[in-house]
Amino acid sequence: HSYYGNTRWQNTPSIAGYCQSWEKSTPPICYQESLPLKERQKELLALGLRLLKGICLTTFTKREGTLLPEVTERLFSLEQEGWIVRRQNQIFLSAQGIEWYDHVAATLIEHP
Repeated sequence: HSYYGNTRWQNTPSIAGYCQSWEKSTPPICYQESLPLKERQKELLALGLRLLKGICLTTFTKREGTLLPEVTERLFSLEQEGWIVRRQNQIFLSAQGIEWYDHVAATLIEHP
C-alpha cells in the first residue's frame, strides 16, 4: 500500500501485471481510495507510533489539522490504559505498547 495526500492505493500484486502497466505507461494501481479526515488522522497516528520517537502533536496538527474529538478520545484511552505515553507535545508507545503495537494500531484505526 502507498499513501500520498488524501489517497491510499495498492499496486497490482502480479509482477507480470506490474510490468505490463509500465510498458503501457500506466500506473500499476489495482485499488485506490480517498480517505476522509478522521480516517487519515487515525492511520497517520498509527503509522507514526511505529517510530520509537513517536509523534510530535504540534507538527502533526499543523499538517493534518486539529485532532478530531473521536481521535483525541482514542489517544486519551490508550494513554490511560498505559499503551502510549505523552510528554509535553510528544506521544510514543510505552514499553507495553511496543510489545503490543498491533493492538494499539487496531484501537486507533478500528471503526466504531
